[in-house]
Amino acid sequence: MANRKPVLIAIAAGVVVILAAGGIVWGVRSNSGGPRYDTVAAATGTVQETYSATAIVSRSDVKQVAFNQVGVVSAVNVHVSDTVKKGDVLATIDPTPAKLAVLSADATLAQAQSSLYAAQNPSAAIGQSAINQAALSALPSSVSTSGLSATQTSQLYQAIGAVVDAGAAWSSTVKGAKTPTSCDALYAEVAASSGTSGSSSQLSSADLASQAAAVGYTGSASDPSSIAAMQAAQQAAAMQAAQAAAATKQAGGAGLGQVSASQVKACGTARVRLAATLSVLAGEYGKLMTQGTGSSSSSTAQNALSAATSGVSQTAVSAAQAQVAQAQQAVNTANANLDAVSLTAPISGVVSAVGLTKSGLSTAGSITIVGQGAAQLSVELPYSARQYVTVGGKVTVTPPGLLTGIPATVSQISVIETAGTTGNPTYTTTVQAPDPDGNLVDGSQANVNFVVREVDNAVTVPISAVTPVGGNQGTVQVASSADASSSTTVNVVTGVSGGGKIQILSGLNAGDLVVLSDREASLPGLF
Repeated sequence: MANRKPVLIAIAAGVVVILAAGGIVWGVRSNSGGPRYDTVAAATGTVQETYSATAIVSRSDVKQVAFNQVGVVSAVNVHVSDTVKKGDVLATIDPTPAKLAVLSADATLAQAQSSLYAAQNPSAAIGQSAINQAALSALPSSVSTSGLSATQTSQLYQAIGAVVDAGAAWSSTVKGAKTPTSCDALYAEVAASSGTSGSSSQLSSADLASQAAAVGYTGSASDPSSIAAMQAAQQAAAMQAAQAAAATKQAGGAGLGQVSASQVKACGTARVRLAATLSVLAGEYGKLMTQGTGSSSSSTAQNALSAATSGVSQTAVSAAQAQVAQAQQAVNTANANLDAVSLTAPISGVVSAVGLTKSGLSTAGSITIVGQGAAQLSVELPYSARQYVTVGGKVTVTPPGLLTGIPATVSQISVIETAGTTGNPTYTTTVQAPDPDGNLVDGSQANVNFVVREVDNAVTVPISAVTPVGGNQGTVQVASSADASSSTTVNVVTGVSGGGKIQILSGLNAGDLVVLSDREASLPGLF
């Protein structure tokens, strides 16, 4: 087969394509009248060498808050991405069951304190029997003071006065209520709700499933893992039942729905105070009966009192004291739960997750807030970079989707190499990045750039202008002018490199023209 001669085809000015056997050869020639070299002047400036790594974001100011009691969510006030301030109300549960619990706990405490007083003062048992037969307003006239000493008379009327004062506070209008009501009317609601708050742990799974359906829970009763959730649902249903029962038996009062938490607590305290003053009056009244004074005195009563006071049982007193302590703890818990019917933001920040829904169970989820403080990232820094990084050093953190990096600092560097990295050791290095805008999401990845070395006032050239020849040695082509037709090879010693620039320690001066490309150089052929 005859050899083919090359064919020259002019494509455009300055470019020639040679078609030859076996391939295409490209060549470049200078434009007529144009400069041969692309050059740039060596400059003086700052050059940074960086080490880049990917790290997981961890935020120390992420707070997850949830209700600490079972209830029905009445309102959810926030959505994801909302900005909140510390103390803002995030969600609320129906406060009526918590108010009922406070009143009920105070009633139990009042009864326990009365029992303790009776155990310590047996005469109160006789006096209480008489008091139960007379209205508070009739007490003064039901006791004859003839034959009493001045001290006895004073003690009696102090006790009566204390009861009357406590009773007046008990039956008077609750201060600040939207509709006139009284503490005794509120306690009528407690009575109305009695019997509806039994222990859910004593119910069968079928009972729990039935109660759960009342609040929309659809879990399987045969699934053991769902029993706890159904128990919570049953408690919520019981609370709703208590609220419905109370609404029909408010004794003409405003009801718990219109009375504040502080007013409910005040009524509970009044209940305890009234019980205490009644106990003291019962004791004083009983003492008078044993002395043959008072309209209710009789030998039968004296004999009963004598038998009752034959000796104070320390065992009974101790048991009563334990009941008082237990009841007081229940009051403290009930008051705390009433204070916690509103879920508030523990910090200022941005809402990142909302796991609660209106009309749902309070135990179904939580709300997460990401604070406005610093984010933390942990990086395994190799020894080659570790030797140049110091605490307080400059770092840039760039999360996905953000074009501009966030300035950060190195806060801690482990002095001990990470286990399992012997031979190529790394060191756990912690970075703190201020992030008031919440760009660094907890658990997400971000790019971390450490400034390993930084030199100011350095002579630099583009890194593409240097041809490495080993170590920190290299060569550059230097032109005498932008229009020069030839260049000179110059040996240089290089230093720090980064950002597309490299430091020249020797061989060049600022202003020297270095060649980036030769327009007359031939490009490699394709064969």
